[in-house]
Amino acid sequence: ILLSLLPQSHKTAAANITSLTGTWTSKSWAVFTGPDFYNSTSGRLIEPKLTGFSYSFTDDGYFEEAIYITISNPRKPSCPKALLQYQHGTYTLPPNGSLVLHPIAIDGRQLLSDSCTFKRAVYAKFNATEVFKQWEITEDGYRAELEQISPYRLNLWRWDGAPANPLYRVDSKPRMNPT
Repeated sequence: ILLSLLPQSHKTAAANITSLTGTWTSKSWAVFTGPDFYNSTSGRLIEPKLTGFSYSFTDDGYFEEAIYITISNPRKPSCPKALLQYQHGTYTLPPNGSLVLHPIAIDGRQLLSDSCTFKRAVYAKFNATEVFKQWEITEDGYRAELEQISPYRLNLWRWDGAPANPLYRVDSKPRMNPT
């Protein structure tokens, strides 16, 4: 079992058990891409109940990303920070097995809440190209049976090879704002 969890070099889209297309979310099952996270009409980021990550991908090369994280402050426990990030754009799957997200520079948004430093949350435009060194889609039968969810798990390795939190398919269709 442990050997199957190790990253395989030069993973290609053809080597995966299902398509990348759809909406994927982290274990909290609380963060989802689309208008429930970012309202593109009002420009408003909407805070989910729990932290997590979500990505959506289309068949024709578009992606959307929703991130909500909190950051504790061990020196001042009463001063945690929270960060919401949204971006979308196109993605590529280079022959080396990586996954590269190319955001639309003017569309990304970030909201930083740090009440011990700022009286109000800081809202700004945001964009950052992301490179995942490797990716793979596997079947997670244990979680699927235990939680009655889709068996598909998206494993990502960041640009430096560090594993990211696994994502689970919540919808075979992408939940996205218009590109």
